[in-house]
Amino acid sequence: MASESDTRVVRAPGRVNLIGEHIDYHDLPVMPMALTRGVEIRYAPRADGRVVLRNADHRFEPLDFLIEEDPPRSPRGHWGNYVRAAAAAVCELAPPGAWGGLEGVVHSDLPPAAGLSSSSALVVATALAILDTHGDPDFTPPTRPRLAALLARGERYVGTAGGGMDQSASLGGRAGSVLRVTFDPVGWTFRDVPEGWAVVVAHTGVHAEKSGAAQRAYNDLRSRGEVARDALTAEFDTAPRFADLRAAATTETLLAAAARLLDPPTAAVAAHVLTEADRVDAAWEALARADLPSFGRAMDASHASLTERCGVGHPRLDALAVEARRVGAVGARLTGAGFGGSIVALAEDRVADRIVETLRAANRAAGLAPAEAPVFRAEPGAGAGRSR
Repeated sequence: MASESDTRVVRAPGRVNLIGEHIDYHDLPVMPMALTRGVEIRYAPRADGRVVLRNADHRFEPLDFLIEEDPPRSPRGHWGNYVRAAAAAVCELAPPGAWGGLEGVVHSDLPPAAGLSSSSALVVATALAILDTHGDPDFTPPTRPRLAALLARGERYVGTAGGGMDQSASLGGRAGSVLRVTFDPVGWTFRDVPEGWAVVVAHTGVHAEKSGAAQRAYNDLRSRGEVARDALTAEFDTAPRFADLRAAATTETLLAAAARLLDPPTAAVAAHVLTEADRVDAAWEALARADLPSFGRAMDASHASLTERCGVGHPRLDALAVEARRVGAVGARLTGAGFGGSIVALAEDRVADRIVETLRAANRAAGLAPAEAPVFRAEPGAGAGRSR
């Protein structure tokens, strides 16, 4: 590592998605907020085009590789594949030889595989650090929406056919605000979290590795959505986009057609996609009105749809959501891909601490230490950035 005077720092936040799950990869709007927790890389530039990183968490082995368009992959689920994904993605902006490389240390206060986008935060932080090493002083970095789209595509290097919500939230976050992220093209708008609202995040202690065991189920879910989209666009003679379908017919009409045209599991996925998009619209308007109960009802309906139609639930997710509602949450749902990970609960500020303590107690009763399954009040944070 270079001297302290040469050290630079980049930090990229994780995110919690309030509503709009498993629809970003169908280019439908979603509503995340950046967290104040994230991934930090303390680094110094190199001149040989190599990325040399160690992780402050000693469970993860060090990395040393050359920046190139398709670097060799580590085994599935390896943390280094996310770093390599960022390096490969930035090579779309300039050839590999344009990047000086970097050497540094990765720190994170996000729990891994918790549905809070620790992996995408690592991708974003790595990309920003590499962009900082470009040798041409006249190089113009991409806009944040363009970089978010680039990194969303690049992250598929790890084998998961994900969407672009996570990268957009990490790059576009604004303190105190929720983002409404739209796609094709990528962009975002903001609404402030109303005074008196509180967001609580609770990890189940069940790891949900999108790049690991859950990858096949995740990709299958996306594929079923695409089959449904293609069948419905043929039926209604629209462009092959869910957004065009929603403009051409009511949700009820589309649901009836899906039930008639598709096998039951695929029709169920279509029903989730269409109704979840409606819930995002309803929640965005509820946010504008500071209508806490309506937002909460949309979250509860989202959780039910993800569990019953998409099959991405888990008993621990259900248990924590029930506990949160029991002690005052107006809504609670799984957040992230599902299969484990975390829930997000929405409540009046005055009961948030009670929800936190109740969920911590539920995790202790399940034999989980706080470090294994953190529970915390989530504050909407700023987007990723560099500092010297």
